[in-house]
Amino acid sequence: MAIIGYYEYDHVRVPRPRVRGYVSFTGLGVQGPVDFLVDSGADSVILHVNDARNLGISQLMLRHHTARESVGVGGLQRYFSEQGSISFEDGQGSYIRCYLDIGIAGPESSTTPETVPSLLGRDFLNLCDVRLNYTQDLVALNPLNVDSGFIQPSYQPA
Repeated sequence: MAIIGYYEYDHVRVPRPRVRGYVSFTGLGVQGPVDFLVDSGADSVILHVNDARNLGISQLMLRHHTARESVGVGGLQRYFSEQGSISFEDGQGSYIRCYLDIGIAGPESSTTPETVPSLLGRDFLNLCDVRLNYTQDLVALNPLNVDSGFIQPSYQPA
């Protein structure tokens, strides 16, 4: 039931662990695939500028009262929080889904370079056993608590 990813080798010095997810924002009426960087240094799942544009998300669609600013490696960025879901293939031809508050970079006000990837952060990664092994070309996220195809957020370590 693991979510299997891959390493991105193009145009980077050190290969990056990636996972493809299918993002859906019912409230915005948009959905589509996003290749996320597996980033244990990120607090939460973030959809960056290029992916937001590719999904057809405009500044006008975002709820401005949810805005917050963050400074990171990519620079200063304003994010808007939207409830959404991410579905992942589980390696057995099925999908598992997780509902989260996802930060969306404001496409029209970004100072972050467009090449910055969307991030799969700790709010999701903490729900999984994460295995990254570059020498074995292994990127595997094994959700700890799945019920009827949904990743449950209530997992607590013993």
